[in-house]
Amino acid sequence: MAENAAGDGEPTQEVGPEDARVLMNDREIEICHPINALLSGYTNVMGKDEAEGVVICTGHLIAEISLLLLADIIATEDLLSPGFSDEEIHHVATSILDAWSDNEAKRQIVALDAITELRTELPAPAVIEKPVIKVKPRPEPEEIHAQAVHATTSAGLTYRQQLTIAAVQGFCANPACFGVFDEIAEMAVLVASSIDSGVSE
Repeated sequence: MAENAAGDGEPTQEVGPEDARVLMNDREIEICHPINALLSGYTNVMGKDEAEGVVICTGHLIAEISLLLLADIIATEDLLSPGFSDEEIHHVATSILDAWSDNEAKRQIVALDAITELRTELPAPAVIEKPVIKVKPRPEPEEIHAQAVHATTSAGLTYRQQLTIAAVQGFCANPACFGVFDEIAEMAVLVASSIDSGVSE
């Protein structure tokens, strides 16, 4: 309490300095979580003792380092898409700490190089074996003819019988043979015989 400006001894409420800190947005809060986990040694990147040693080497308190890392990662993330995953935040933050500089521009160059290198690492190409193609030997013409002559259908027809049936079907479908149905069977036998004889020669 203090006297008022009139000096009449009436107590007045002292007003402290205003809090000028800017509230963090949702994305900044999201990034803070993996940063804090890293600096607390709760990740598989480095343990608590190692994290404390790295922070000491920067010459800053852990609270200061957290804010500096946050600013560097936010600035770097704005240049790229998509946003950083937790693993990428750990990688970038570790790279910044390993090459620590109080120069903001240098830190952000390290951050950009780290994320670019991480995202351009490609897995080893898969080795695909060439398929083995087996080619069956081509039968000789004599073998083809023998198979054709002695081949039978599921009904047990010989090659000549199949030719005869095909000839009958052909004659029946031909309009020119209309009216000569009695002769179709004989003509079909002759055609089949001539074809079979020609193949046999």
